[in-house]
Amino acid sequence: MSHDHLCVSFVPLFNHLVQQDQEKVHALVKHHYVEKGEQILAPNGEPQLVIVASGSMKVYQLSASGKEQLLRVIEPGGYEGESQLLG
Repeated sequence: MSHDHLCVSFVPLFNHLVQQDQEKVHALVKHHYVEKGEQILAPNGEPQLVIVASGSMKVYQLSASGKEQLLRVIEPGGYEGESQLLG
């Protein structure tokens, strides 16, 4: 079982699926390594689901003055972006 496949099983939308169906979802997974500080998602960007396999991901918004406001930190096994995918 690959590292990407394990990530798919972390997401409640997919973790109840039988292995064969999880493998179909896995076929759509793109594994990316990102550097600290690199932007992954943007409010008006392409809808995508990001699953954190290692490290952490900071989710924030910018205030009117441009200051970062931390919303949450996503740890390994966590995910972000499902609402963008599902509308």
